[in-house]
Amino acid sequence: MTSILLRLVFVLLCAVPAAHAAPLTVEAVFGVPSYAETQLSENGRYLAVLTPVKGRVNLSVIDLQTRKSLARVEIPGADIRGIQWLGNERLLFSMEQIGRAVVHRFNTGGLFMVSRDGKEQRKLFPTAQEWFKVRAHRFVYYSVAGLIPGQGDEVLVTANDIDEHSFDVYRLNVTNGKRTLLSPKRPPRVHGWLLDANQVPRVALSSHENSTDRTTWYRASEDAPWKALWRASTTSGAMAVALHLEADGRHLLVASNEGRDTMALYRYDAHTGERKELLAEHPRFDLGATASGDPTGDLVWDAAGRDVLGVRIDIGEPTTLWLDEGHQRLQALIDGALPGLRNVFARSLDGTRTLVSSYSDRQPTRWHLLDEKTGQMEALFVSRPWLDNGALVAMKPVFYTTRDGLEMLAYVFEPTGRKPGERVPAVVLIHGGPWTESVPWGPASREFQEAQLLASRGYAVIAPNFRGTTGLGKRIYQSARGQFGLAMQDDIEDATDWLVAQGIADAQRICLSGASYGGYAALMGLVKTPAKYRCAVSGLPVTDLAVLMSSGWSSISKHEASRLYWTEMVGDPATQTAQLNAVSPARQAHRIQGRVMLYGSVDDTRTPIEQMELMRSALRAQGQEPRWMAKYGEGHGFSGSENLLELYQQKFDFLAQSLSREAARPDGPAR
Repeated sequence: MTSILLRLVFVLLCAVPAAHAAPLTVEAVFGVPSYAETQLSENGRYLAVLTPVKGRVNLSVIDLQTRKSLARVEIPGADIRGIQWLGNERLLFSMEQIGRAVVHRFNTGGLFMVSRDGKEQRKLFPTAQEWFKVRAHRFVYYSVAGLIPGQGDEVLVTANDIDEHSFDVYRLNVTNGKRTLLSPKRPPRVHGWLLDANQVPRVALSSHENSTDRTTWYRASEDAPWKALWRASTTSGAMAVALHLEADGRHLLVASNEGRDTMALYRYDAHTGERKELLAEHPRFDLGATASGDPTGDLVWDAAGRDVLGVRIDIGEPTTLWLDEGHQRLQALIDGALPGLRNVFARSLDGTRTLVSSYSDRQPTRWHLLDEKTGQMEALFVSRPWLDNGALVAMKPVFYTTRDGLEMLAYVFEPTGRKPGERVPAVVLIHGGPWTESVPWGPASREFQEAQLLASRGYAVIAPNFRGTTGLGKRIYQSARGQFGLAMQDDIEDATDWLVAQGIADAQRICLSGASYGGYAALMGLVKTPAKYRCAVSGLPVTDLAVLMSSGWSSISKHEASRLYWTEMVGDPATQTAQLNAVSPARQAHRIQGRVMLYGSVDDTRTPIEQMELMRSALRAQGQEPRWMAKYGEGHGFSGSENLLELYQQKFDFLAQSLSREAARPDGPAR
């Protein structure tokens, strides 16, 4: 341990940013980091860390007092993820298949317990594969719902093992595996819970059959009847989401956008139904939950897991809005010691030690240990030291204005070595969803990773948000209703024009790229404005909206909640076929002039391979043969390391051919 620390400190002190001569490799960006998750025990003495050993991620436990390794835990044929201390004596974790194709997804999950010294081990929940075998071929999902203060052998978990549409709460003993049901009389279709200080489920969040609405339920005591506090639509109108039940069992921390655009944090009296004081707000970004009712950011809890101290959000760059002055002061001290970084910290229960995680757009994650008694901070680990030498470019948050006046957040990556005033080929990187949160700032997203690979190869990249993106207020989210291929596409065009107007992009050499909804929008860009873009890289795409929503091949057409949501937000294939066809790339292929690359998985159940095949047939009918890559064993996205490597090799080659100066034509983009 000491030698590792000395070596890492030397690297931190001596690394000097330099121009990156060679392009980044796919392995460097997507490969397993040297160190991944780390977590401090309650008393601050022990540190758990995930690190690869012989190609698999193992769990190591280190005694920070003696600097000795106490245990190394491995699962044959699998990786460890999701570590969680249970007091000071035991840890919980789950199983993963990092770098393996999705066909291995069954051999994942599970919940395992291991003692600090590695001698005591127990499987608490079966893996996905084991559930699938015994539960009539349906998955059972579970999660750790919270720790029990003062308990080192019990934990709270939720699982939908009784009813596939509802999650129940259990008190789980990790030493013998015994579970105690805490939610025998619950409302129907519960997907979330809030418990009181005595671990009694008192607030239930539920969905509805044949509706996209959600209802929040409350009971005054364990034996009291459930009453509905409010019902809200996930697609229109105001939204309110309960986040935390205070110690008095009466007051809630609620995220709400009633009477405003963005979600703000309020105190709410469950007995009277009165929304009380405003606790935190932001004029541009949602706090706590999005306008669609999904969580955004992270609540920051005290070490005992009882009180909310603040909320972490991504407002162009990540920040923490503290509700507690003591932690706000500690944040300022740490930021002063580690300037220019996003610093996230977790304190031990006694407040003597603090684990600090630091990162930026140009620096991979580092961990430091702060001794609050002496004020000394010690460097521990670097997640990807090979990227800690100036290999990454800046991820610049910018705001562009859409043609109808919306201010939209985007991120710009300028290539290494670009000279002032030089226009370079560009890629517009479109996120999936589309009803998902903004691409997070920093290394936590696939868009960041892909943008870095492209920037190292000389491309400027813009990753725009557009209407429908959640976390940016209800106006931006709800203005996407019925706007597939229309105003949503206008936003992407406006982001493209902004990049050109800034003197960064060569207007004659721009390509669209994305997956899922991003794959759809890449193709629609060639349909809607064929002279604006040279090419499209379309992954896992939607190409025929009416077919996707009605064929029975897609999970969207088979699952009630997904079908209802898409019908409300996009259109009804039973009554609006003509409108859907007008914004379906496979129905509008005759308008496409630019080159096309299609990639996806034969086993994708979200956007089935038939969507790619419809697009290829339509292009062939117009005399164009698209570049094609279809893999078996993957799902809605590629996770196998070999498939990822091949995919990016294909992308780089396709972009190099399509965006070269020689490929340009006087009358527009090359075919």
